[in-house]
Amino acid sequence: MDGSARARAEEAELPLPGFTGGAAKPWEIVPAISFEVDLLTGTTARAGAFEAITGFRVDEVPPTSSWWRDRVHPDDLVEQTARAQEVLGSGGTQYQATYRVRHKQGHWLHVWEHGVVTWDDGRPVRLTGCTLDVSSFKRAEEAALRSKTVLERVVSALPDLLYIYDLDAQRNVFSNREVLRILGYSPDQIAAMGERLLDFLHADDRAVAPERQAHLTRLSDAEVAESEVRMRAADGTFRWLRTREVVFERHADGRVKQILGIAQDVTALKEGAERLARSEAEARARADELARERHRFAQIIEQMPMGVVVAEAP
Repeated sequence: MDGSARARAEEAELPLPGFTGGAAKPWEIVPAISFEVDLLTGTTARAGAFEAITGFRVDEVPPTSSWWRDRVHPDDLVEQTARAQEVLGSGGTQYQATYRVRHKQGHWLHVWEHGVVTWDDGRPVRLTGCTLDVSSFKRAEEAALRSKTVLERVVSALPDLLYIYDLDAQRNVFSNREVLRILGYSPDQIAAMGERLLDFLHADDRAVAPERQAHLTRLSDAEVAESEVRMRAADGTFRWLRTREVVFERHADGRVKQILGIAQDVTALKEGAERLARSEAEARARADELARERHRFAQIIEQMPMGVVVAEAP
């Protein structure tokens, strides 16, 4: 290896014959493959955590860029080739990419790569960079996405209104789609109401809202706050909502930041109870009136002269 090649390899921290090391290398801190590619010949030098990541020893693979390219997932290869052509075609000097490459044992790894292009007299002549195995992060991301998808399905299937209320911002930061069915507002409309959301409460409920919010700030993690409020729907009517609320998030100092709540539309129950109460009141009034009529009739009978017989009509 000539002096210029040795200098480039040392700059890229690639292994050389007889290299014994010294200071800690980047791949000893964060497992990564360090590489240098001669863009004119395709000759490639690799070092670092190559075996730990790919399963291959450096000395058992050909020192060519085509060997690595052949191990890239077919679905990612087209995008990677287009990305490289874009960088080189625009005279770029750096690129980043995330793609899949096949491990020696046959499974696919997700890797993140950063490269630096060296130009000489208008031509790209060298590519140096590093490749990190990000498979564990990708799996965690996919698991989180699956959990999010499951949660979204559960939330969508709930027949009740689910919401997150931010006590600092005084607004709903999340509402599920049931808010549209129950109140006639979309989740975006509810979010856009901001602090004005309290204006949609019934006047009697709005009057005690500060006291209710103060109670929410004192909730323990195991405590559930229950209440019933009336909120004006998009059609102008008021809907009765029975709410159950718990602490969703706290500040670093322990103060309650956000409340998770579920609200059930109990308007029909309330209206049914009111009708029943009116019916019972009307029945009691009729019973009282009948009792008074009987009392008056009894008084009339008592005041009639003796010998007068009151007979029922045939």
